[in-house]
Amino acid sequence: MELKRCDYTVGWICAIPIEKTAAIAVLDEVHKPLRVPATDTNSYTLGRLGEHNVAIACLPSGHYGTVPAAAVAINMRNSFPAIRFGLMVGIGGGVPSASNDIRLGDIVVSQPSGDSGGVIQYDFGKTIEKGRFVHTGSLNSPPTVLLSALSALQAIILGSTISTIVQDGEQQDDRFFYPGPTADQLFHSDYDHVPGVGRQVDTCRQCSSAQVVSRPERTYDDPHIHYGLIASGNQVMKHGKTRDRIANETGVLCFEMEAAGLMNNFPCLVVRGICDYSDSHKNKRWQPYAALVAAAYAKEVLRHTPTGSDDDDDDDEDTRETYHLSPKDFTAVHDEDLDQDYPDMSFWYREPLDPDSHYPIGVQVDARFRRPGSILPIGDTVLTLRRICNLIIRGCFRGIAPGRYQVQWIFWFPAGRNCPPSSGHVPNGFYPEADDVENSVLERVFPTAIPGEFPPEVDSAFCFPWSLLLIAGQPRNFGSYLLETIDVDKHPLAAPVLLREGFKEQPLDPGLWNTKRNTGWCIIHGDIVDVDDSKQIALMITKHFERQWVGGFSFGGVKLVPV
Repeated sequence: MELKRCDYTVGWICAIPIEKTAAIAVLDEVHKPLRVPATDTNSYTLGRLGEHNVAIACLPSGHYGTVPAAAVAINMRNSFPAIRFGLMVGIGGGVPSASNDIRLGDIVVSQPSGDSGGVIQYDFGKTIEKGRFVHTGSLNSPPTVLLSALSALQAIILGSTISTIVQDGEQQDDRFFYPGPTADQLFHSDYDHVPGVGRQVDTCRQCSSAQVVSRPERTYDDPHIHYGLIASGNQVMKHGKTRDRIANETGVLCFEMEAAGLMNNFPCLVVRGICDYSDSHKNKRWQPYAALVAAAYAKEVLRHTPTGSDDDDDDDEDTRETYHLSPKDFTAVHDEDLDQDYPDMSFWYREPLDPDSHYPIGVQVDARFRRPGSILPIGDTVLTLRRICNLIIRGCFRGIAPGRYQVQWIFWFPAGRNCPPSSGHVPNGFYPEADDVENSVLERVFPTAIPGEFPPEVDSAFCFPWSLLLIAGQPRNFGSYLLETIDVDKHPLAAPVLLREGFKEQPLDPGLWNTKRNTGWCIIHGDIVDVDDSKQIALMITKHFERQWVGGFSFGGVKLVPV
């Protein structure tokens, strides 16, 4: 049977080529390539692992960090719409401690702990009094189906199984050889690397053996598997004392650079083979082997993960349609008291679309930002938000055929290239400068600031669209859902008041916003939701209620795509 893109249900993302080579090495079967849309810049290897068809992609050469990872995941989900979950598999820097005997060649797997979903973006937060940095925000947990697989694997001694898979990989490619315990040296965290000479510059031959931490010899060479928190950020961790400080604050077991860009928009499990200790002594000697053990563990995860089946009768044809929900069927409300205080600063409005450009009438948009019809906003108007406080956009729909759907949100973020980095609030008097092709809309969305004219409590609390929450679920009361008011002092979040338990909430994170801004109309792939026999669904765009502004985007409706 000839496979199509809709037959691939697992997305596997790697950061560097050796990780992709390792992923290909553990495939049970390699499939022939398939055509993908011209807008997808990823390069895929397709194959089978057990009963799962897998699409494997790697970040572009020389590109690292959360934003490139998010871009790869977005393209993958656009090209392979049936993907149920993802795997982020590759190498990472370990955090050895008295309580976690992590060694080179071991495996660290993201697992929720406390109020963390398994991955912490350790370089995202705010600086408070006395210069202290506080981590803020949280990332989603891996999908439940993968957490169930983890539970099954934790009950099994996997080391020897993984070693067998790795030995097969070593026979295919001698780059994956096991360096051995004599090549595993952990130095005290306050001892910096002494470069070698010539070709030995990255080795530790000039480092003092007296600074090596003494550890008991392991009985077996099989990798140990550690489950817990993984630290993700946009910089390489290469300093032992900083590594230990962050680990003591957060409890992380491993450092890496991509996962934080995926967790909120690409439900995935993160698997890292330990190739160094996140200190100045790091080098590439262990990278191939570490990449292969991580891939071998991911293979075992898929062996213990059932394939998706929404119906007992798999032979029944799914006749459900894709639903297009127009923005004109959504209502938008915000803090009217603040609106009365500052009428020139806070409002939203509906805009008609130009029938040719599919952008608001009067907005000059370069042709390179236009997209095929499937991504264009639905209906003849869109909602544009300038600056809003305590925002709720909500719609409630009936007549949806029961079943599972992926929610696809349609947005346009016409923000200039000079927007501030993804680090928090905008400084007083700062507004982004526009690219020429989108000047006309930006003059409405972000008018020129006059220093000192805006009230300080408003000016200092301005924030960009990445603070939005995209929510889908079942309404508590269909009749009153659109009209019910919320006491923001008692209920800082609207969803628990308006929706039944089990609603799906997806934050719009900074990495995704950075990827999507200035790229025209775009689709944000949301959660999978279940529509029951009531045939209704409620959708909401909101934020945590506080005196904080958000704005600078147009909303083009929602698609519900059967899965």
